[in-house]
Amino acid sequence: MEINNHAQFKRILQTPGVQLETLALANTSSRGRLTVGQIREIKETNTVGIYLDTPGGSSRGSFLDYGKASEWEFNGLTVTNKLYGMSYRIILPSTVSA
Repeated sequence: MEINNHAQFKRILQTPGVQLETLALANTSSRGRLTVGQIREIKETNTVGIYLDTPGGSSRGSFLDYGKASEWEFNGLTVTNKLYGMSYRIILPSTVSA
């Protein structure tokens, strides 16, 4: 599966069981809460973004804004926010065909 546009990106993030692996952080202000290589699951979605927490975590976690389409770059299942420099690999559940 390959992500080609912002609308498809948002739809995939709303698919039950999808996880994100952090490839690059937006900045160093996470104070150790977020790390490169960390895998987080989507706890909640809404019209402007998603909440991510570690698998099995008990909170909503951190918020990831969908942002504007022009801010994102798509390469297969890797997405990068060009404005902030954060990058993620989308991990699809086994129920979604690749």
